[in-house]
Amino acid sequence: MNASIFKRIISFFIDTIFVLALVVFLFRFVARPLIEDSIDNFDALYASFLDAQETRFDEVVAVQESFDAGEITESEYTTRLEEIDTTYNENYAAESQAYAQFLYTSALFFILGLTLFNYLYQGFTKGKTVGRRITKLRLSGPINWWTLLLREVFWKSIYWVFTLGFGIFIDFILISLTSQRKTIRDYLTKTKVVVEDTLYPI
Repeated sequence: MNASIFKRIISFFIDTIFVLALVVFLFRFVARPLIEDSIDNFDALYASFLDAQETRFDEVVAVQESFDAGEITESEYTTRLEEIDTTYNENYAAESQAYAQFLYTSALFFILGLTLFNYLYQGFTKGKTVGRRITKLRLSGPINWWTLLLREVFWKSIYWVFTLGFGIFIDFILISLTSQRKTIRDYLTKTKVVVEDTLYPI
């Protein structure tokens, strides 16, 4: 019997937490230091960035309080906020650019890291992941590195990213409302997630 949406969601979250924990660990102790070292004078720029953010926040709060107290008009309120933003952008461009580069590279690491480690995790366990074992599910079909590359990388990770998450909704609908309970990746790779005690020939 093909697995229900409820069990597949639980299995997915368990496996995601497992892979995410590994990626976070590697980011904290390996990737983050490397990313910071790749940005010139990052420590000083980041410290300055944090100070600037705190100062900017205090200035915005002070303007907001003056407006709420009726000490300035709405026009003056808008003008002062614009002045704060202009001053910040002019004086802390290098700090903002360094932090933006750090965020971009970190996000790229997480996206690629989650995709790669999930693929390796699926491959080395041959689809018998921790989440599937706990929920008594198994991945049935021609399970090999090529199949898992198509299934887990192209038709899960990349598919979800390029559809801006809408692919997750499509998968949910296909598993919930169709008799086969199969996603697009199940059909394309001739695999299926079934209940562990089910003998399901391909």
